[in-house]
Amino acid sequence: AINTGDEALLRSICASTYQGYDTSREAAQHGRLALIEDLRRLAVAFPDGRITLVHHMSSGATTGVVWMLQGTHKGVFLGIPATLRPVSICGYSHLDFEGGLLQRATHIWDMAALLRSLRLLPD
Repeated sequence: AINTGDEALLRSICASTYQGYDTSREAAQHGRLALIEDLRRLAVAFPDGRITLVHHMSSGATTGVVWMLQGTHKGVFLGIPATLRPVSICGYSHLDFEGGLLQRATHIWDMAALLRSLRLLPD
């Protein structure tokens, strides 16, 4: 759904009461529309971006996913104007499901790698 931009699929698997937490944000996201809007912003910032599943593990209604985002920074992201630089960012998402719907997600990712890729942080 993320790589294809299939918002209908995201709506069908995400609870209306969804809560999302991201290490790059001060406040939590509330509701499935907030998640969809975040993914739209990601698609604008990295229009050629692809998220690849590296590893996943599940226990009951909880799933952990290690992922890699690769793409070219072609739009504003986190207030940073486009740099046209390639990025490769690794992250982990902890997903909690209830009744078959995504209720909560916590996303932890390597912001230092992003800033290094954009040449905004030294190696």
